[in-house]
Parts: sequence; C-alpha cells; structure tokens
Amino acid sequence: MIPSQIICLLKKDLLLEWRKKYALNGILLYVFSMITICYQSFRNPDPQTWIAVYWLIMLFVAINAVSKSFMLENRRRNLYLYTLANPVAIIIAKIIYNLLLQLFIGGISLLFYMVVMGNPIQSIGIFIIVLFLGSSGLSATLTLLSAISQKSEGNFILLPVLSFPVIIPLLLNLIRISNATLTEVTFNYLQKGFLMTGGIILMVFALSVILFPFVWRE
Repeated sequence: MIPSQIICLLKKDLLLEWRKKYALNGILLYVFSMITICYQSFRNPDPQTWIAVYWLIMLFVAINAVSKSFMLENRRRNLYLYTLANPVAIIIAKIIYNLLLQLFIGGISLLFYMVVMGNPIQSIGIFIIVLFLGSSGLSATLTLLSAISQKSEGNFILLPVLSFPVIIPLLLNLIRISNATLTEVTFNYLQKGFLMTGGIILMVFALSVILFPFVWRE
C-alpha cells in the first residue's frame, strides 16, 4: 500500500511542478545569476576554490528549492492528505521528488558552471556519484526540516538553524571527496569518505521516517 501511495504522491508533486514552471525557471535564473557573479569575481579560480564555490551554490539552491516542500502546501491540501495517505509514504515521496529536483538543477548548474568557470575535474564519474550523494543528503535533511518549520507556523528562519548540525559535516565531507576528484582516483580509494557520507544520509532518512509521523499528527 505504501509503495502505491508513494507513486501517487510523487506524480502529484511532479504535476504541480509542471503546472507552475515559473518556480523552476526562477530557481534556474537564480543559479545562472550566482554562477555569473562568481565568474566576474574569480575569473580563473584554483581547483579547490572551484569545488568549494560549486557546493556553496548547491547548498543555496537546495535551501531555496527543496526546503519549501511543505511550506507551499496549503492547510486544506494537508488535511486531505492526512485523511488518505500514510505519513511514511508522504515523507518518502517528498524526499524522492526533492532528490529528482535537486539532481536536475544540480546537473544543469554543473554544466553551466563548467562552461563558464572551466573544468578542473579529472574523475568526472566519481564526481557525479558525489553529486548524487550530496543531492540525496541535502534533500533528505531539508525535507524533514521543512516539515518541522511548517508546523511552527512556517517559521523559515528555523530551517537553516536546525540544518547546520547535519549539513555542515555533510558539506565538508562532500568537499573533501570532491577535492580528490581533481586527480585520477578510483572508487575504492574514496571508500571511507563514501561510507561516511552514506551513513549520514541513512541516518537522516531513518530519522525522517521515524519522526515525520509524529510531526504530521500535530
């Protein structure tokens, strides 16, 4: 039952996103503006700066795109979902939807970023895996915290405050792994970093599944 509810809720979110394409276009415009400003500021950054700036852009994109998952839901729609869907299905569907959104925006951002700022990455396959892990971690973390912020009367200020303890270690680890992709590396060489990142993501996902039903009932 839960898998079918996840599919239905995911279709609902994708349909709503398609109907209000202006929101997605606004996020992409925001990304392109940030990359253009970075280009005007750095021109030819060193590889470590290139990595750090890209992940900062990804963080701001996630906060603006993913964190509004529940804040944009009106009260009547929430009440309708409350009577029909399992809260576990709701949070999983939101995380998957936000992951797809983050991957789409992150992929386009990476292509434009490489065109404008150059490409120092040597192990592009490993970097794409890192991008997937980073998008997963940011999506899971900000989706849960968006639900908590929405229940506190939409207090958006709570979101960055609550997310710091999880996002900062995640982001530092992603930057550390990404720096290794500036040379030719293998997956096995970065196994420890991947395991640490995967552990953080699994922890956040488990907390989302456990805590969200209690948040949803309030």
